[in-house]
Amino acid sequence: MNPAHDARLDGDPRSALLDDYLTRLEEALELLGPVEAAEIRTEVASYLSEAARDGRVDEVLGTMGAPESFAAGILSERGMLAPPSPLPMPSNARTTVAAVVDVVVALAPLALALPLTLVVPVFSSSTGVTTLTWIGRFVAAGVLLVTIGVWPWYYWRGRKRPGRNQSVGRNVAGLRLVRAGGELRVVRTNDMPHGRRGMARTGAVIGFLVALWIVGGMAYLLGYAVIRGPYTPPDLTLSVVAQDAGSAVGMTTQLTAAIVQAISAGQATGAPPPDLLEGTALQEYPELLESAKANAAETYETQWISETTYVDPESPFLSDATFRVEGVEHGDHNRTLRFTVRKHTEFTDDGMSGVTTYRISHIEIGESWAP
Repeated sequence: MNPAHDARLDGDPRSALLDDYLTRLEEALELLGPVEAAEIRTEVASYLSEAARDGRVDEVLGTMGAPESFAAGILSERGMLAPPSPLPMPSNARTTVAAVVDVVVALAPLALALPLTLVVPVFSSSTGVTTLTWIGRFVAAGVLLVTIGVWPWYYWRGRKRPGRNQSVGRNVAGLRLVRAGGELRVVRTNDMPHGRRGMARTGAVIGFLVALWIVGGMAYLLGYAVIRGPYTPPDLTLSVVAQDAGSAVGMTTQLTAAIVQAISAGQATGAPPPDLLEGTALQEYPELLESAKANAAETYETQWISETTYVDPESPFLSDATFRVEGVEHGDHNRTLRFTVRKHTEFTDDGMSGVTTYRISHIEIGESWAP
C-alpha cells in the first residue's frame, strides 16, 4: 500500500478496494523494476480517481480486468512475456547454487541449537538433579521442534514468495523471484531494471558463509564423535573411580576395626553394624567375628581391589557399582578375606539432590596359612 501515490482516492467510499487493486497491480509489474512499477501505479491511480468522481469505477474496473491480467497486458506490449524474452531464464547452475545455499541456511539454526539443547540435560544429569533433567529435556524438545520443523518450513515457504526480501540463496546466486503479470518468474537480478532491490549480494554471501561455518562445524563435531565413540575425560573418570575405590576400602577398614575392637572387648558375638553391611553380609558377619576370635586376629591388611564393575561405565559419577576388596587377617594364622562393596546412588523425593552410599554386601573367608 502506497498512500503517497493514491492521495486522489482519499475520501472515496471505495478507496480500500481501489488501493488493493493498485497494490496488486504494482506487485504484478515487479518485472519492470520498482521505479517504473510505481510510476504506472500513479498513472492508474489518477485514472481511477477521475472515474470515481464520475461514478464509473465499476465500469472502468470491468474494462481493465483483474490487476494481474492488466499487468500482463502491459508486459506483453513491451515484449517481456512473449518469447524470446529480454529476461532469459537463469541457468540450472544458478538455480542449483541458490537451492544448496538455502538448504544450508535452513539447517544453520538446527546446527546451532543442537549443542545448546544438550547443556541443561547433561548438566543436570551430571549433578544428579532429576527435576532439571526433565525440564531440560522438555526445553530441548521444544527447541529441536522449532529448528527441525518450524524454521525450515517458514524459510522455505518464504523462498516461494516474490518481493524485495528474497532468500539468501537467490541473492547469492544473483536471482530473484518476481511477478510478471499473473505468473511468477525467476530471473537474474542483473537483467532487471535498476532500482531498489532487497538484501545486497555481499550481505547474502556473508550470511551464507556464517551458516556454512555453523553447519560445517557441527557436522565435523558429530562425525568426529561418531568415529571416536563415547567419551569421558580420562582425568575425571580416574578421579571418580579412585574416589569410589577409596570409599570401598574405607568400608572394609571400618568393619575390620569394629572386629578388632569387639575381640579386644572379649565379645565373640555381636550385632552387625547396620551402617556398614547389607544383604548376605548381615548373616555372614557373626561367622567372620567368630572366626576372628578363634584366630586371635590383631590386624587386617587391605591388599588390592581385584574387580570393579560399573552399571554405566560412561557416567561413573552417577552409576551404581560393585568392588571386590582383597584383604588379609593377621593373627595366629594369616587368612585371606574378600569383601564385596556395593555403591548405590539414590535421589531424594524432591528430585533436587542425590545421596551415594557404600555398603558391604558379601563377605568371603578364604584359606589360612602359618605366618
